[in-house]
Amino acid sequence: MAQDTLSRTAAAARLAQQSNKLNVFISYSRQDIAFVDRLQQALARRGIEAFVDRERIETVEEWLARIAELITNADTIVFVLSPGSVDSKICKEEVASRRGSTSVSC
Repeated sequence: MAQDTLSRTAAAARLAQQSNKLNVFISYSRQDIAFVDRLQQALARRGIEAFVDRERIETVEEWLARIAELITNADTIVFVLSPGSVDSKICKEEVASRRGSTSVSC
């Protein structure tokens, strides 16, 4: 089941790239989920495919692989700047994995 989620997410990211739509990965703290929901909807209205790690994944390894693939396939990373994300080891790792890419802080 978790592998199906990973496959669907990867397929969606590839489709967005093939359709010439800008696609972004949103790095955020779980504390900011309500804001991220609004941000994702606003980006979608502007034709931007925004990927976040929403579905539950059964093992940490599968989750890390999914995040790595989403980041790799993203045109850019949007880092939602908040006290929670600044303190998050995972958020730091997500952004560090794409050094040199275009990033926008919100």
